[in-house]
Amino acid sequence: MTLRQSLLWLLPIAALSGLSLAAVTRPKPLVEPGLQVAKNGDVLEEQTRQPIAGAYVVVRWLEESRAGDKVEGQCLSRTVVRTDEHGHYVIPAPHFSLASEHAETRYFWDAHAYAPGYADAQARAAHPHPVGSPTPGSQALEPIGLASDHAAPEQRVGMLADMLSRFSCDPFAKREPNPIAERIYAEGYAAACLPEPNGAAKLLARLRGERLGDESCEQFRQASNMP
Repeated sequence: MTLRQSLLWLLPIAALSGLSLAAVTRPKPLVEPGLQVAKNGDVLEEQTRQPIAGAYVVVRWLEESRAGDKVEGQCLSRTVVRTDEHGHYVIPAPHFSLASEHAETRYFWDAHAYAPGYADAQARAAHPHPVGSPTPGSQALEPIGLASDHAAPEQRVGMLADMLSRFSCDPFAKREPNPIAERIYAEGYAAACLPEPNGAAKLLARLRGERLGDESCEQFRQASNMP
């Protein structure tokens, strides 16, 4: 075999080796540390640091992809729990696969808490900071602080609408009744309509994701099966 024939024989092998190396070194999606481990923490009253029993806590696992200026995302999983008498909650580990292999995709999670009459007291990122490093079993989180809310009815109903969207995997879908939604509906109705309708009544449509007429309070009461 001549030298030229030997070189020609080696070219396909070199090409295949290059493709294999490129596949191995291709950047992977950005995955937040501790993404799929169980999580636990506490919900506290911001000023007194006393535990809030019965607070709702939601954790959502999210995917976000970028293609140039276009950003798309989806909610992969959601879990809602309530705190015990000590204000403590436990979120089980989720079960889902990371489908994308593109470097422009990131996987992350967020967490929020809600209790009637309270508002999120902390200007923080999408979730409480982890305490220490993730372990194979569970990730401990900093406490979530809630403060007693004394906002005007318009502000309170707007906050409730925002909170309801955070408890949903699809904030743009029609709001279907569920325990957390019904509790937020009831609080929104009380803020906007009791003892009589006020300026917040027109905002009730945001809670249900649908149009309401001039008699917002009456329509909301009928739609929400409230007394």
